Amino acid sequence: MPGWLKPLLLLCAVLPGVTLAQEVIEDFAVELQVRNDGRLDVTERITVQAEGDKIQRGIYRDIPVTYRLPGGLLRKTPIDLLSATRDGEAESVRRESQGAYQRFYLGSPHIQLDPGRYVYELRYRVDPQLLQRPDEDELYWNVTGNAWAFPILQASARVRLPAGAKIGQLAGYTGASGAQGRGYRVVELTDDTLLVEATVVLPPQQGFTIALDWQSGLIERPGLLQRGLRLLFDNAGLTLGGLLWLALLGYYLRTWRRVGRDPRKGLHIVRFEAPDDLSPTQVGYLWHRGFRGAFDEARALSICFTDWAIQGLIRLQDRPRAEGFVIQRGKKPIESARIGEIEWLRRLFPASKGDRPLELGSTYQPRLAEMKACMVDSLQTFGNLWHATNRGDWATGLALAVPGMLVAALAGLEGDEQWALGIGGLLFSFGFGIPFAIMLVMAARQSTWGKRIGMGLVALMFGWPVPIGLGMLYSATSLPVLLLFIAFLLQLVLFYRWLEAPSVKGQALLDAAAGYRDYLQLAESEVLARAGDAPAMSIELYERHLP
Repeated sequence: MPGWLKPLLLLCAVLPGVTLAQEVIEDFAVELQVRNDGRLDVTERITVQAEGDKIQRGIYRDIPVTYRLPGGLLRKTPIDLLSATRDGEAESVRRESQGAYQRFYLGSPHIQLDPGRYVYELRYRVDPQLLQRPDEDELYWNVTGNAWAFPILQASARVRLPAGAKIGQLAGYTGASGAQGRGYRVVELTDDTLLVEATVVLPPQQGFTIALDWQSGLIERPGLLQRGLRLLFDNAGLTLGGLLWLALLGYYLRTWRRVGRDPRKGLHIVRFEAPDDLSPTQVGYLWHRGFRGAFDEARALSICFTDWAIQGLIRLQDRPRAEGFVIQRGKKPIESARIGEIEWLRRLFPASKGDRPLELGSTYQPRLAEMKACMVDSLQTFGNLWHATNRGDWATGLALAVPGMLVAALAGLEGDEQWALGIGGLLFSFGFGIPFAIMLVMAARQSTWGKRIGMGLVALMFGWPVPIGLGMLYSATSLPVLLLFIAFLLQLVLFYRWLEAPSVKGQALLDAAAGYRDYLQLAESEVLARAGDAPAMSIELYERHLP
């Protein structure tokens, strides 16, 4: 065997007993002083073994500054940095926001540390975050945090309470976040002092937490007003969103009182004719406040053609050997029609076509399309005179609601994960919710239940991702934010309809139409129902009121 091989084999034999140097936290000792005003003075002494791997210029410490209360609201506890040292000498320190945490970097970016042991000391003061119940105060404190990338060989915490305090129940927990490990022991316990230490090595991403309580009356308690104001400021986004919601409600109520309140209904009198010599098509448009429900554009056309046929302006005949019917010019001239309908007839029978009949079936007819477009435009112009939708006022409220929803949803987000969920939730909610709402409105305006159900099923294709978006938004924010978000949407939906109102003249026409409707439903219902077998006078009555 060559001489150089023996030392090499001997080295290999003893290698398993050699432990390579490892970066660790050798000791994590914390002192907590509970002040009479509820604030905490915290001193952390962190002894680390640096090897130039992850610890090159120093260490950083993440300390939570935002907590979520049981109801979903936020509680913020700002930190006042008192001092930072390394081996007893002042150390460079900078802080950086990391969502719900404040990160303190201890060390200079320009100084490279040599391998070795270093003792860092971080002193800071935390705003009150005690759990205060009627008979006791409780301190719940994560001694080490759970975000360290190194094992913690030893951890301890000394708690000093105000004079006169008597420690009641106490507990400690070791392990990952939410774990209930009991790897700790009480080293010292007096009425107002506690020293506990972990009895296990804490692997990376695991920590040490303590909890203890004492009698109430020693720590100052803020009044109801102070607690309320702090809650509002800690949840500034939700507060601002709530104020914008109230402002939106005030705006809509004021606008409703100004333009959206229906005029007082007039005296209900049974009438025997349509009001103000309006055509049946106009009465239907006025009564339904537009093309809604059973009164759609196709029904308006049918009513119009029936009325013209009764007046003698057109003639309706079945198509020979085909489905559909034929529209021919009647004996009466176009100029004898109602003023608002003369142009409709001219589009149906333009001068260039003469008296050429119009066959309606399954093929497209440009003349019918032009006449229908003219009718729709004319009815909408007519409707605007007697009934206002006030969509401009509603849109002004929408311009106020959108920032309110965005502020409420986004202002409380902290960290990349929450922002990703929040933005994704908004995109899903709005991106699919707007088409879903439009489709629902279209479904509600269909003339038959079959069409409404069909359109509603199509709407569900756009609507099913909306709950997913709201769920993402809830995960990123809280239940109060989600409820406020829904409250904004509810206002927009309700006032979309509530801001619609007839004018005084329009309400008078509606009253007259209601009286005419009563006459048709009550006084002549049986006569109209028997019109086919009735004498000539009943046929005349039927023709006069049928449209």
